[in-house]
Amino acid sequence: SGVASVPTAMSPIKLHNLQRQSAHTAALQPALPGSRRPLRGMAALDAAPRAHTVLSTAVQTRPSHTTGRGHPVAPQQPQRPEQDTFSGSWDVLGLGQAMVDFTCALPGEALLAEAPFNVTKGARRVISLTERGAVLDALEAAGVPSQVSPGGSLANTLVAISRLSAAHGSAMRVCMAGCVGTDTLGQYFKSALQKAGMTVQVDEDLVAHTGTVMVLTTPDAQRSFLSFFDSGALRMTPRMATAIQSSRLVLIEGYMLELPGADTWLVDVARTARAAGAQVALTAGDPSVVARHQRELQALLSDGLVDVLFCNLEEATGLLEGLAVPPASTEKSDGPAETQWSACAAAAALAKLTSVVVVTDGAQGACVGALGNVSSVPPHWAARGPVDVCGAGDAYAAGIVYALAQGFEVSTAGDFAARVASAVIARHGAQLAEEDAAELVQCLPDHVVLSPARWLVGAASVSAV
Repeated sequence: SGVASVPTAMSPIKLHNLQRQSAHTAALQPALPGSRRPLRGMAALDAAPRAHTVLSTAVQTRPSHTTGRGHPVAPQQPQRPEQDTFSGSWDVLGLGQAMVDFTCALPGEALLAEAPFNVTKGARRVISLTERGAVLDALEAAGVPSQVSPGGSLANTLVAISRLSAAHGSAMRVCMAGCVGTDTLGQYFKSALQKAGMTVQVDEDLVAHTGTVMVLTTPDAQRSFLSFFDSGALRMTPRMATAIQSSRLVLIEGYMLELPGADTWLVDVARTARAAGAQVALTAGDPSVVARHQRELQALLSDGLVDVLFCNLEEATGLLEGLAVPPASTEKSDGPAETQWSACAAAAALAKLTSVVVVTDGAQGACVGALGNVSSVPPHWAARGPVDVCGAGDAYAAGIVYALAQGFEVSTAGDFAARVASAVIARHGAQLAEEDAAELVQCLPDHVVLSPARWLVGAASVSAV
């Protein structure tokens, strides 16, 4: 019953032509002036040594209780250590692009080559606002129905965190801000995510038009994409600064790098978060984002402005190109050695630049590096089996963030993240369903081994190579 799994079936032009409404949201509670608030589960990292200090004497330990691998524990409420005195607004603030997906089943592939579609089958084309209107008109004229649903990588992660929190009874406060439009689609996106237990902040000074992805499916199940996003320059607005200063963790979507002004904006966000005692997490987006913005991403990492990094192996390899870290190598039978990275080698290298790094590797699982140490996490396969791998990485990030924020150590967090990802890919749609969230939290241990006030430092100290 995830948001994405209950789309709205309607004529796309009807949604497009709804009267535009102004988006007004309540002002965020301001941060306490002149103070560096303690950050439950994250703030202590600021006082910790940087990630390049390897905890060479650490020994990986697991809790002595049953973890529930294959045998879920009874759904007891965790016995939490004493909470800190944080008084901000958000446990997790996500900064990214709000996207609304229009999924259309075309009667044939001939339409793809015609105006206003003009897209190669199986490819993606970026369109303008005017072109988006023309496409919607063409779909209406052709009588093609559309399913409308909130989308976007960051939204998938935040919805999963919110639903896990609700199922676990931990009441984490989750907010999305950034590029959320003030148009009707933005209102729809906001309403859908609010139903998932989140808050969506609409900043009228930043974006007017909500991004969309037209998913055009032909009878042979091939998908082609027409993407629109507001290309206005990113900048730090007063409303966004207040939200950042009122957060424990700021999670930035890598796709924001595609927008004008992103290089300066990212640095401003990271420094504002650090000054307020918040931690900064970053997703890499996809391999093409890393290729186009490698220098900006490497600068953020090298300057120590990222505390938690999420990427897959291909993205990690792109990030490591040109950095002063030795790659792994393998001997080729027909020639000289060829350099390549394994997930664990890449995680170990990136762990020298950031405190926590997660490198996923598809069916091979993932490697989690924390303060210089690396843990290999095998995949988990749901009984239903995978049917749609879309959103797997988003779900994995949600599992890691949620488990670590609750005080579980890295090994437990990795196992839990694998379960979350497995649940998502066992269904159609990219968001975690409520019923799956309820089952997943029963697999968490019935007590935590770390105080949430020191989750990141503590989690690293009990994990090793």
